[in-house]
Amino acid sequence: MCLDFILEKWGLIKFTTSPGLLLTVQYLLRHAVSIGTLAESLASYDSEISVFGDPPVQVSAAWQGLLTYVLEDLKVDPTILLSQYSLQKGLCIRNKPLQKIGCATIERLLASGANINARMGAEDGPTALHAVCEAFNKELLTLEGRFHSYSWREKLDIQATYLEYLTTRGADSSIRIGGQTASEALLVNQADMPLAVRQNMLSVSKTMQEGNVI
Repeated sequence: MCLDFILEKWGLIKFTTSPGLLLTVQYLLRHAVSIGTLAESLASYDSEISVFGDPPVQVSAAWQGLLTYVLEDLKVDPTILLSQYSLQKGLCIRNKPLQKIGCATIERLLASGANINARMGAEDGPTALHAVCEAFNKELLTLEGRFHSYSWREKLDIQATYLEYLTTRGADSSIRIGGQTASEALLVNQADMPLAVRQNMLSVSKTMQEGNVI
């Protein structure tokens, strides 16, 4: 999507000084192929600006303005956007941890009435948390022989922290999709995981379940 290129090349601060650039971005947002594509762009750029630490005040304000345009002017369903954003964020977060912009995005969508436990796609589709857990599990099964590197241990810790964060925001790991909870989805074929990975996932699964206990 061209939006990715514009955001990466000029950044959000440029929006405040270039009305033409802002209009271009708004045009691209209006003509996004899908909410999934939009969410992917937001999640990807969020990672780019968050990796260097806390964003400048101007960046945070511009980001909120972007979300306001999407939610209020374009009338994008906050629930669908939250589901897609949470999933896309989970797919790219292994390389860059969730920072203030990412948290602010999720908080804004929740404040707009988004249901973090909504099913994606169809009535029997997965929740965003369940989809992230399934994707994470598939990747874990490819780690044999590589887990002992520092980079992989760090990535697992980042992903685990993200899953735990989602549960603190109301994502319910006990919802069953196809007879399986999100917590259980993390542990599918656990016997094929390296021992250290399995122990890590058992701990994360337990923490997620505890996060849903009121």
